[in-house]
Amino acid sequence: MSQEAVPNEVEWFHDLAKLPDEELVQQATDVNRTRFKKFVTASLPGHVPPDNQPPAEFATTVLELRANQRGWNRALGEALIHADDQRSEGNLQAAISALRSFASSCPWKTFGDIARVQADNLEKNRQ
Repeated sequence: MSQEAVPNEVEWFHDLAKLPDEELVQQATDVNRTRFKKFVTASLPGHVPPDNQPPAEFATTVLELRANQRGWNRALGEALIHADDQRSEGNLQAAISALRSFASSCPWKTFGDIARVQADNLEKNRQ
């Protein structure tokens, strides 16, 4: 089975990060910490959240990671738009290069995979 985060885990993470601070602190249970660790290791290869954080620090880690995910999601959108603009202007290689550059720099597996697939599709269409 793939280590990639499954959609229900992504939804769980988003729901967790939406909780008010007090409720999020209360969610620092062993079950949720284990689930969070699995989510992080599947979504961010090579990254592992700190163990044994006090509940308030666990909550902060969740919120910071969600903010980071949002930022990379927006960056992916910008990279896709930029690549499409490059392609529309006849700069197919620049579009492919921009997507591959994003994919290699993005720590989020899903976002990097999306950019890689789009670059591969452009490459195939060129041939």
